Amino acid sequence: MVNCFTLFNIYVIFLYIINSLLIMTPEAERFNGWAAMLGFVAAVGAYVTTGQIIPGWF
Repeated sequence: MVNCFTLFNIYVIFLYIINSLLIMTPEAERFNGWAAMLGFVAAVGAYVTTGQIIPGWF
């Protein structure tokens, strides 16, 4: 049986290889950061206004 640490190592190596093959540009990284910040602000706003982490689920 493969433990989780080994699976994590394989996953990290896989991501490193994929990232080096695709060569993420600074523009793509900036866009990803912008989208993440927008999602975080939307999540905080939804929590503040409704009191639920995911509105409509619980």
